Amino acid sequence: MTRRVYLYAFDRLFKIVDCKFLEGEAITVQNMLRLADWMTDRSAVHFRVYAVDNRPGLYTDFRETIQTNDFAKHLEFADMVSREGILLK
Repeated sequence: MTRRVYLYAFDRLFKIVDCKFLEGEAITVQNMLRLADWMTDRSAVHFRVYAVDNRPGLYTDFRETIQTNDFAKHLEFADMVSREGILLK
């Protein structure tokens, strides 16, 4: 399994507005910060960007979250990412 780090951008209402990933040799602090800057510079809206290591079930959690309008599900996913990951921006 190739190593991946996912970057999730959340708006003020904890809705996922963007998701990117870095893989293998590209996983560096510098690359994570550059990608976080790129994700936030494209919009005037303030985002929080977190980096989190890939783990079993992360994709399923992500997919379930983006397919619903349930605020509680979005808040739950954002809370999990903020606890398991690190805030980049």
